[in-house]
Amino acid sequence: MAIEWNKISSSLCSHQPVAIQKRVIQLLDRLQQDPSCVFLYIVQYGIPEVAGLRALVWSCCIRRHFDSIPLDSYWDLVAEYDRYPTERLCEDEAISDGMDHPLNPSDDSIWQQYFSSQRLLNRIQMDTIRTHPDWHLFRQRESSMNRILFLFAKRHPQLGYIQGMNEMVAPFVYVYLGDGHLFWEEKQREAEAFIAFERFFYSFVSCLYQNISCLQDRLVQADHLLKEWDPILWQHLNRYQVDWLLFGRRWLQLCLCREFELPELFKIWDVLISIPNDSLRWKWLIGFMVVMMIHCKSLLLSCSSFQQCISILQHYSTSCHMNESQVFQLIHETQQRIQRQQDHPS
Repeated sequence: MAIEWNKISSSLCSHQPVAIQKRVIQLLDRLQQDPSCVFLYIVQYGIPEVAGLRALVWSCCIRRHFDSIPLDSYWDLVAEYDRYPTERLCEDEAISDGMDHPLNPSDDSIWQQYFSSQRLLNRIQMDTIRTHPDWHLFRQRESSMNRILFLFAKRHPQLGYIQGMNEMVAPFVYVYLGDGHLFWEEKQREAEAFIAFERFFYSFVSCLYQNISCLQDRLVQADHLLKEWDPILWQHLNRYQVDWLLFGRRWLQLCLCREFELPELFKIWDVLISIPNDSLRWKWLIGFMVVMMIHCKSLLLSCSSFQQCISILQHYSTSCHMNESQVFQLIHETQQRIQRQQDHPS
């Protein structure tokens, strides 16, 4: 992705207050020099709410910090999967002799592959139509979400489509298709959203779905960290046998998509995407989850049963609703705790 930094800086800063212009320039300078330097700046100041800036930062960081997955042309692949079986039958001399037909039960049959694809697409559509139903942008962009999720499932058959992916693709659709017009044409914006989603999910999150021990290990780390950072809260939850798996699985697998509204979630994901390696990214996400629990400590300590505790944790967005300012406080506290832990290891 070729970037004309001076032109971008001028476009982003146009009509912005001086204080915002200064922050935009500072962030772009770090992004231009080395995306690895962006993480601590975003932890401290966040990404200014300037149209197009988040899309640019996410693209630069994802290309730098997440594993590259070869992709020649997004739209060529979309077109390939859109083709009706009769088109392929006519073009392929090896199967144009009439041996393949809609009733052919073979897995190798083009018709069976087509029917399988239609079933997959129907499953995806059932979820995307329910994704953030009150947000007009997602009703306009359902077809984009369907294409992105369908193509991901086809490119990664070992994962396929998993319910919940629709919620994880939503932030990328919003950032790129709703706010990326300064840098990309319409079709390229959808391609960029796909690239970002694919790299983020496949490189970072997919292990939680493919390997149960990967998920369990991270939940054990979270439990140990809570015991270290707040032994009183840990003891209280342990008394009522509150198992991390009952709420932490969703927190991890969806990267907190259901625990925060999109404006607050963007602040958290700004940090996650800017972190330069997976090891630190997992450490930071687990730390943030523990800080989330400490934030609602008084509410949890007031509980006198397992059911009361788990209800709060399973419905965090309503039990412990937070605005953007409070989310920033959690981000700062997470980084401070991790830094102290690094400076003074036990």
